[in-house]
Amino acid sequence: MVPSIVPPLEATNAAPIEQHRHGPPVKDVALRPNGGSRLPTGPACDVPAFRAARGLHVLVVDDSAINRDIASAYLRAAGCRVDCVEGGVEAIAAVADIDFDVVLMDLRMPGMDGLEAMRRIRGLDVRGLVPIVAVTAQVFNEQMKACRELGVVGHVSKPFEPKTLLAVVRHAAAAGHRRDEAITPLFGSVSAAVTPDPVGSELPVLDPIAFAHTTSFLAPRAVGSYLQTITARGEAILSTLRGSQALTCNRNELARAAHTLAGSVSLFGFERLAAVGIRFERAVQCGAAELPALADGLVAAIEATLQEIRARMPQPVVA
Repeated sequence: MVPSIVPPLEATNAAPIEQHRHGPPVKDVALRPNGGSRLPTGPACDVPAFRAARGLHVLVVDDSAINRDIASAYLRAAGCRVDCVEGGVEAIAAVADIDFDVVLMDLRMPGMDGLEAMRRIRGLDVRGLVPIVAVTAQVFNEQMKACRELGVVGHVSKPFEPKTLLAVVRHAAAAGHRRDEAITPLFGSVSAAVTPDPVGSELPVLDPIAFAHTTSFLAPRAVGSYLQTITARGEAILSTLRGSQALTCNRNELARAAHTLAGSVSLFGFERLAAVGIRFERAVQCGAAELPALADGLVAAIEATLQEIRARMPQPVVA
């Protein structure tokens, strides 16, 4: 057994926001100091889309605190009420207790995954009919088939832009209010099984526009905290992969760490690491022969990403 490769999100001193009693405390580290009441400006914010989502009550289910906080920041900026939980068991308890308009469910979580949580939610009383949107880092046919069978009304892929997330949430809420009608689910395209370059050299290390979009919704101290957490996770994976028995250790733990890291960096626009991390995870699951090459590519992508992060880390304000 190897120690956990995924360090926890660092604690903050921020005041708690509205939280569901079944979930862990959720810190208001994501939103700008105005608490999200003023919409960010520029291409990151499509105002009509934001206004249309106002008042919806959304449950965000994701094991990554960074992903929960960023999704919450987008939704709260649009005037949504947001509760967050970190796993499938907590999601079932929350849905059984509260009438949510929409549930955003991450599919890949430790313990009870998103698909099993959906199955159990569908077994509840009338609250089990709540519209569910699947959230994935990469989309495969088998996942989408299972989602359709469970009546999922849409899906968003990480990374997602605010207006994309809100469009799917609005569509899902409309489906919930029109249960007697046929509603066409909003599903994205299935991820390709084969990519031009498995180590991601065709992708930029960073999409600066995506980075600017995400950080426009976040307080500077939140950006710094998240980037520090990403750095710690990347360095932990590097330490493991550089070891003499890198790929003979617990591969599933390593794949899980790569998945968590990929999901977080994708929301900040670190495209190469996001892609290589998911490809590495998939190679572990499939026992692919190119796993050693992907491990080398993952090391290179992490190193390049950490260099970009150091250059963009918010500087402390000098009094």
